[in-house]
Amino acid sequence: MQFTYECLPCVFKQIHQLVSKAADDSQAREKLLREMLASMAKMNWDGPPTDFSRDQQLIIKQVIGDDADLFRVEKDLSTELSKEIWEEIAEQAAREHDPFEAALRLAIGGNIIDYGIDGSFQLSEARGRLFEVLALPLAPSRIAALQNAMNKAEKIFYVLDNCGEAVFDRLLIEQFGAKITLGVRGMPVLNDVTRRELASSGLAGYPVVDTGDCTPGVSRRHTAPAFLQAMQQADLVVAKGQGNFETMDDYDRPIFFLFRAKCAVVARHLGGVELGSLQVIGKNV
Repeated sequence: MQFTYECLPCVFKQIHQLVSKAADDSQAREKLLREMLASMAKMNWDGPPTDFSRDQQLIIKQVIGDDADLFRVEKDLSTELSKEIWEEIAEQAAREHDPFEAALRLAIGGNIIDYGIDGSFQLSEARGRLFEVLALPLAPSRIAALQNAMNKAEKIFYVLDNCGEAVFDRLLIEQFGAKITLGVRGMPVLNDVTRRELASSGLAGYPVVDTGDCTPGVSRRHTAPAFLQAMQQADLVVAKGQGNFETMDDYDRPIFFLFRAKCAVVARHLGGVELGSLQVIGKNV
């Protein structure tokens, strides 16, 4: 997907969010804001919206240091809250759906935990919103197509998205156990999963490849060769979240994207789907 002028409101919202977290006083905030706006003026609009997030994260690293992790507290709180409510929500899903559909709905439902696109997200709302998501429409034909593809594949590369959300990926991942290799971000960016959060999310023990990059997606230009190789070697890629969809929808690999449509630009790109709707989209399958 290409960046458009309609992405600008989210861009400015994210700039405000990042500057507020990265700087404590007005002078430091002004300096950081000017750097981000200058970078934005030079941005290549031919790339996906996630390129902007990468550029801003690199500026923050220059100011704070390479280990800058502005959302560490939110990531850890999201993970702990998800673990607290996971069993209750999993039981509810299992009562209403077969095991595969229950796991799939949980995995997509967890995509509500997002401080990047949804800057207004509140952890206190997560439990209620997750129960609501379990009841949203999901086409049986798409569920069956994904299940068939995952059953047939010998190697599945499962690209994670956000912390907290990853806890809800567990049930789907566990159904395919030995087939799974996990993909994560190579550096902290927003509330996306890195290697650091895997164990606390209940996902220790799986082979892992990281992007080597701080794009909240999978950038062709910046992703580590080992990650791209893992995609090529997999029989099927399962990519979670809208950021992965924005950056991977033109990859020539068998991919299923699992996410909620969170913005009007993406909803229109998908043919006018409803905002907040559950998406299971297969490409090259």
